[in-house]
Amino acid sequence: MKIKSIIRAVVISIVIGYMSIVCILYFSQDSMIFINQTLTNAEVKIINSQFENCEEVRITTTDNIKLHGWYVKNSELKKAPLIIYFGGNAEEVSNFIHYKDSLKGWDIVAINYRGYGLSEGKPSEKNIFKDAEYIYDSFAKRSDIDNNKIIVMGRSLGSGVAVHLAYERKLAGVILVTPYDSITKVAQEEISYIPVSLFIKNPFDSIKIAPKISTPMIALAAENDTFIPPKHAIKLVEKWGGSHEIKIVKNTEHNTIQNGEGYWESINEFLIRIVESLKSE
Repeated sequence: MKIKSIIRAVVISIVIGYMSIVCILYFSQDSMIFINQTLTNAEVKIINSQFENCEEVRITTTDNIKLHGWYVKNSELKKAPLIIYFGGNAEEVSNFIHYKDSLKGWDIVAINYRGYGLSEGKPSEKNIFKDAEYIYDSFAKRSDIDNNKIIVMGRSLGSGVAVHLAYERKLAGVILVTPYDSITKVAQEEISYIPVSLFIKNPFDSIKIAPKISTPMIALAAENDTFIPPKHAIKLVEKWGGSHEIKIVKNTEHNTIQNGEGYWESINEFLIRIVESLKSE
């Protein structure tokens, strides 16, 4: 009887421990996915003084949340082509302005997610997706934007936002940097002993809608990425419904891919091909 009691106690302890881990993961998952980055008014002043043709943008969503970000006039054309950028889960997007010279000829919009930078509200898959559509709609109707030449660029978490926008809106092209097939699949690989799909609230299931998207796409994956291994990008690309390509950037990691050989060259070659293809239509 004593041995049975010990076994029973051990089993109960294991079950309680397992359920405790599941509960902790369930209630802390938002803070693990959305690592909000702040921005001070002093930093905004520095950005405004540091970059020419960089305009602060404030957008009020349909549910009265104020989003804050940047519009960079980076083209001399009267009706400019536009890149809408969505950042990573721990990224304050004003940093992307530093790369504007690598995207010469394209205006840039970079708006912080809810709860990031000076944007109000709380991030979630649902409201970030809605905000992405609203940001697109707001700029597509501007008289100084060529709405036939709008491209979305998403990095890491933002790749899922970019995929969603490509599914919901007409775009000229899609640029995905360190993308994933789904957050669920990435998380399941890291936590193999727990059925992640049963409790994840923000699955960002890009691979589910990828076959339905005909927009041309380029994906760039970091060779030594341990956060989102390249195989997740490859799986997404293989399911893409339109023309697609993938570049594995050698000797780079998740947060250094933009410094890799051929990274910006590949993106600009893609942009040139998009513009040329639109001319022939």
